[in-house]
Amino acid sequence: MNQSQRGTPVRSRPAGVWMICLYLLLTEGIALGALALSWSPTLANEVFGADVYTELDPIHLTLIAANTVLWLTVAFDLYRLRRRAARLLGIAFVVGVVDIYWQATHGWVAHEDHVQYLIQTGAVIAFTTGVTLLVAILLYVQRLDRRGVLA
Repeated sequence: MNQSQRGTPVRSRPAGVWMICLYLLLTEGIALGALALSWSPTLANEVFGADVYTELDPIHLTLIAANTVLWLTVAFDLYRLRRRAARLLGIAFVVGVVDIYWQATHGWVAHEDHVQYLIQTGAVIAFTTGVTLLVAILLYVQRLDRRGVLA
């Protein structure tokens, strides 16, 4: 028996929800894949070497794990049109900002040669674009919540 047969209305997902869910699943999949590959000594980045992830302290690893779980939960809850997605999205954004701060002040990014490499490769532009996109997603999901699309 489907929802319409039980008497509950069937809500269609807006196209933006589909795009956000696919984006979150894709980016988290890439991030997890990069994390796994970076621990491989044969596939380590020639600039940073295999030490990129061996330099991560427990706080940063915890932030990475928490953020990954949060983003995947947001994707699932948003797909299910749950109101909780809006709150979790805000929390994931804050955890991401804390993670970025930690990387910039204590992590491997704090090394001067790494900062120069990130600037040369355009990572700063990619980062700025990503943050802008996440703010747009946050505002869109908040709007869906205010309009009652999320239950």
